[in-house]
Amino acid sequence: MTFSQKVNSAGARAVASRRPSGPGADKGGKQKELLKACQDFEAMFLSLIWKNMAKSTGIDLGGWSILAEEAMGKKWAWSGGIGLAEVLYRSMSKSSPENSPGDDGSGRTRDHSGT
Repeated sequence: MTFSQKVNSAGARAVASRRPSGPGADKGGKQKELLKACQDFEAMFLSLIWKNMAKSTGIDLGGWSILAEEAMGKKWAWSGGIGLAEVLYRSMSKSSPENSPGDDGSGRTRDHSGT
């Protein structure tokens, strides 16, 4: 099971186990968006690696090079990648407003102690 499948599965269970209410009601959707953004970033990074690798080895696909770079980056990232998306996701989900106490704009302080 890939990292994205684990996150989607855990997110689906968490969302199904409670009723949406309040400012953090769409947390599962936001987590999926964050995961996709992290995977897209990793795909872009891997595309750059492919581009430089192809250039240094003399692979020339002419006008198709751009499409090949993008396709290879996406394929690598979406099939597990190098772990960059996972590291970014974990780091960014820890620092997201949903996971830190503070003012949520409602005029009250948020408490994430589970009460």
